[in-house]
Amino acid sequence: MKTIARVALIFSISYAIFLLLPPLLGFPFGPYPLMKVADFLDLFTPFVLIPLYWLMFEVRKEDEPSRVEFFAFLLLAVLWVGGQAMHLAGNSIGHFITGGTANELATLTNFYDEKLSHYMWHAAMIGLPVLIVYRQVKNPFSPERALMGYTIPAGVVYGFASFLVFIEGATTPMSVPLTVLAGIYAWTAGWRKFRQMPLVLVFAIAFLVTSLFMLGWGIYWGYLPEPSKVGII
Repeated sequence: MKTIARVALIFSISYAIFLLLPPLLGFPFGPYPLMKVADFLDLFTPFVLIPLYWLMFEVRKEDEPSRVEFFAFLLLAVLWVGGQAMHLAGNSIGHFITGGTANELATLTNFYDEKLSHYMWHAAMIGLPVLIVYRQVKNPFSPERALMGYTIPAGVVYGFASFLVFIEGATTPMSVPLTVLAGIYAWTAGWRKFRQMPLVLVFAIAFLVTSLFMLGWGIYWGYLPEPSKVGII
C-alpha cells in the first residue's frame, strides 16, 4: 500500500511538471532552434506519465486486470498519447504561423492544436483516473492504513494541475461536468473505505480540488476564461 501511495505522489508531481512547465520554456532548443525547449521536454511526457498511470492501474501484481479492463486502459492511453502528440506538433508548428495568417493552414493547425487534441487528451486525463479508481475499489488493501502524507499532497497537486490544464486548454464544456461526475463516483465508492483504498482517496481529493477551483474561477470572473486571455500567463 505504501508503495502505490508513493507512486501516486510521484505521478502527481511529474504530471504537474510535464504539463505546467512547458509554457514557461518557450525559447529555442539549442541543437535544433526551430523547436522550443518546451517541445523537447514534451517529447518525454508520455514516456514518463503513461507507465506511472499503468503502475497505479495495476494496483498490485497479484490482482491482474481483466481483458476488458486492460483494453479500457489501452484505449484511454492511446487517446491520451494521441491527443498529447497532436497538441505537441500543432503547437510547435503554430509558432511559425503569424497572427494575421488567414488561410487553411492556420485554421487546420489551430483545430488540431487547440481543439481536437485538447479534448482527446483531457478526456483521457479524466478517464484514466476513473479507471484506476474502479480497479482500486475492486482490490482494496488490508490492513487499513491512511497514508495521508502521500495521498493528500498527491490529490491536491493533481487536482490543482488539472484545473490549470483544463482551464487553459479551454475544454471546460467537457472537463467540468466529467470532473464533477468522476468526483461523485470516487467519493461514493470510497466513503468510509478510504483507509483501504489510497488511490481512490487520491483521485477523490483531486476531482474535488479541480471542481472547487473551477467553481471559484467561474465565480470570480463570471465565466471560465483561459488564464492567458486574462493576462495571468
